[in-house]
Amino acid sequence: MAERIIQLAKNLSELSAKKRDLAFKHGGWGSEKLDGVWVAAICFNGNVLFKSSTLEDYISLQDTELERDIHTRMTGEDNCVLIGEAYKHGVEQNIISGICRTETRGIGTDIELHCHDILTLDEWESMAASRPYAERKVHLERLIQGSTQRLHTIPQFNIANEIQLLEMARAVQRRGGEGVCYRPMDAGWVSGDRSTNLIRDKEKITFDLEALGVSGVKTGPKGGLLGVLNVRWRKFGNPEGEECIQDVRGMTHDDLRAWDADPSLIAGKIVQIEAMKMTPYGTLREPRFKCIREDKTVADL
Repeated sequence: MAERIIQLAKNLSELSAKKRDLAFKHGGWGSEKLDGVWVAAICFNGNVLFKSSTLEDYISLQDTELERDIHTRMTGEDNCVLIGEAYKHGVEQNIISGICRTETRGIGTDIELHCHDILTLDEWESMAASRPYAERKVHLERLIQGSTQRLHTIPQFNIANEIQLLEMARAVQRRGGEGVCYRPMDAGWVSGDRSTNLIRDKEKITFDLEALGVSGVKTGPKGGLLGVLNVRWRKFGNPEGEECIQDVRGMTHDDLRAWDADPSLIAGKIVQIEAMKMTPYGTLREPRFKCIREDKTVADL
């Protein structure tokens, strides 16, 4: 299992009062969270390479209108990395993901890139940017300067406090959107980071599911443990009781280490899982472990 280099979002609801105060102290920008696929477009020496959050090549985005639009906008400035969402309005996220991962050049011709950040090539190679988001945002908007057919900046709105961000999130959700992301003015960018550099507010759903055990537990490149928790449930609303098994993340390194050494500590337990929503195929979107429900057994499900 590859380690993701994406900068991860911290849920607003998980922040302490002190961290919330710090995050909104100087204000920042809020943007709608698009239901797309994270992409880094690496521009260097007249070339553009598209990478996934695990540094896989998105070959399908080569030789497309998107690549040509990037070349047009990058004229006069090279050696930078555009970070955004591969997206197409009205197309489900899993379809977009499948197109991006297809190993055929040019097949992603209808895919758009909606950018929310930019790094220099040096920042990308060091996997960290000390420039504040206020500076990176100006850099991004100066380069793109409005939308093309396939290349866009995600609209950013000034946010002065938490109340304004929550009002924006509720407005997005009322019209069917997922939620919002917020970046403080001084936010940095760090690979694999989950902190107040990037905050999100999204609707969530919670389920109690049966844990089967952990798999893929190993030491990652940065020294932490990688691995997933396998959970099982009968597909919701399926009269034939078809089972669904899914991988879940969000455990601590100590949890992974203990459960890998002694599977009886987790196998057969009921665990509370939080997800963003159900996919059209009946699976959980971005499921994360919250806790073991010691008050429940499989018979209670």
